[in-house]
Amino acid sequence: MNERDRDINALTSGCCRRRLTLLFSATWTPQTELLSVILRSGALKISVEGIPKLIEQEVELVPKASRARRLRDLLREFGSAAKVLIFVLFKREAKSLAKMLQAEGVEAWALEGNMSQASRTFTMQAFRDAKPGLNARSCA
Repeated sequence: MNERDRDINALTSGCCRRRLTLLFSATWTPQTELLSVILRSGALKISVEGIPKLIEQEVELVPKASRARRLRDLLREFGSAAKVLIFVLFKREAKSLAKMLQAEGVEAWALEGNMSQASRTFTMQAFRDAKPGLNARSCA
């Protein structure tokens, strides 16, 4: 038994036996599978395959120098009633993108991993509650 396994055993041995355990993972690795078995024998695994039909997904490769202009064009195309989620590779990109859009009068929030849970919850609620306006888009 390696050190990681000992740590997992130490953590799980202190858990109450009568509980509801939920484990969400975007990347279900063999280690995640093992953890789910340790935490809950007979666990139910639910997988989502593909993209739901209500979600439209497009990928467009745009040179870095043209990205801001292309994003502005896309937001105009979507119209003022749209709520848009924009995924970026790095946390700093999320922050700078949100600042750029805010400077242009667009309702925008950055959501990234180093935020406290309270900040994440606030940001997600702000996105949910955002009211479409003439020139407002909601981006996270």
